[in-house]
Amino acid sequence: MMKVNFVKNNHQKNQKDNHHKKKKTINKTITKNTITRKYKFIDLCEKFIIINKLDSVQKSTWLQNDDCNIFLVGEHHKKHENVNCVELFEMFLKLVDKNNMSEIPVNIDFFIEIYNENVLNSSQYMYDGYSEEAFQIDNIRSVFMKCIKNKICPNLHVHWTDPTLIAETHKRYKKMPKWLQILQKIEWDDYRYTKDKRINKFFNPYIDESHILKLLIKNPIVMKEIYKASKVNPLFNIEKIKSIYLKIYDITKKLYIDKNDYNYIIFIMDRSVMDFYTMARIIKLKMKNIIIYSGQNHTERIIFILNKYFGFNVKKQILGECCSESKFKYWESGEIFYKY
Repeated sequence: MMKVNFVKNNHQKNQKDNHHKKKKTINKTITKNTITRKYKFIDLCEKFIIINKLDSVQKSTWLQNDDCNIFLVGEHHKKHENVNCVELFEMFLKLVDKNNMSEIPVNIDFFIEIYNENVLNSSQYMYDGYSEEAFQIDNIRSVFMKCIKNKICPNLHVHWTDPTLIAETHKRYKKMPKWLQILQKIEWDDYRYTKDKRINKFFNPYIDESHILKLLIKNPIVMKEIYKASKVNPLFNIEKIKSIYLKIYDITKKLYIDKNDYNYIIFIMDRSVMDFYTMARIIKLKMKNIIIYSGQNHTERIIFILNKYFGFNVKKQILGECCSESKFKYWESGEIFYKY
């Protein structure tokens, strides 16, 4: 009887040992593949994004915090015209194809500057087409729209980024204050909004500068994401975000003081809401391999905020040689410097 128990116990021990060995091997493989994917993503982005020949790109940047890598492409919105420079449409398609053909492809989160309204309601980007007359960003929005709407693109999760024009069909639209619903539909160069009592009774930074914060905190879509992000990273809490938003406001006033146009500063602060939404999504979902493609002002603010307040280091940064815009805004000082 003792012998049988001994044999049985030995068998159980061997089974347990084999299980642990198998689990250890699986964990090693997962870790190895994760590390491989991380470096493949970095290699991909260094090859295709961190170059100075992207048409109309003012700056390409690589941010890193631990195992989170963000590559930002900041452009001047215009058509592809310089044949000596790489078209962004072509670059992004090649990057995606190269990744998909890899033996161990990387799961990439790709953020494109685009309104929520254009995703849910508009037919503007509902075709899978290309036009030489379109802005580069519009061609990219068109070809990747199916990835946003239908989530059918392998190894690629494409995100809309801009909650400053929300579709009326969005589930949180009705939670927005009426004045913000009206304001979102008005073109910013249309000064009539400053005399619209439906708006200026609740939002009038011309009289009270503290109202500028309402663009952020009265948007329920953004606030929901900030709240969820704070559960993942307590530093990304609403009080901290409000103070950073006001810091951006102070810098923006310095940057555009020469315009002598306060309405333009309000417009920029409205556009800044998109950047806080994008960062909140990245933090909330613990994303690792990220590409952000937008106008240069958006990428500049995101770089400034993540680097200054949330522990991201600038690993590499390159100024584009294919952009007619020679001025670059330096967010720390609010000064403008020139590319030579």
